[in-house]
Amino acid sequence: MEYKYQIGDRVIAINKTPRIRERDNCATYYQQLERKQDFLYVVGYDEEETERLGVPCYWCNVVPAIGGDSFSEKDLVFYQEKAVM
Repeated sequence: MEYKYQIGDRVIAINKTPRIRERDNCATYYQQLERKQDFLYVVGYDEEETERLGVPCYWCNVVPAIGGDSFSEKDLVFYQEKAVM
């Protein structure tokens, strides 16, 4: 399977399809609020959910380290850093 996102990419979760929890009720959501961080890092590929759903799924975390929550490719968009003026 081809993956759109690579490990280390910064992404924004707009939804959450895999696993049990909803986007606004998962650990990474609360950690983002705590850190006032607009993005997540792609930290791995969730092969189990990729196989179950038939679409690429990723592990994402607020820091570039293993762990976090699982999101499908359609749940994510690339993070665009805002220009500072």
